[in-house]
Amino acid sequence: MCLRYKRHMRGLKPHPGPCTVQAPKAVMGPGTGLGEANLFWDEEFGSYRVWPSEGSHATFAPRGWKQRALQAFVEQELGYCEIEHVRDSLPHV
Repeated sequence: MCLRYKRHMRGLKPHPGPCTVQAPKAVMGPGTGLGEANLFWDEEFGSYRVWPSEGSHATFAPRGWKQRALQAFVEQELGYCEIEHVRDSLPHV
């Protein structure tokens, strides 16, 4: 099963059907942060290789006036605004 984005929906929704074999894949795991990783096929290894990242440390990109106001508030308190600051309901403020 793959997750595919549909423009008329809010976010991702699982759709039955095959994923492209050996195609790059994204993995997300919300927990104490927002873990992200990428899977890339490695012919020599004969399997996927994992490339971890810290997706929640990306800069928050607001859409609309409410999110821009939230970003301004967080930046005023912390000097910068990452996705993790917003997702975590501002525990650092």
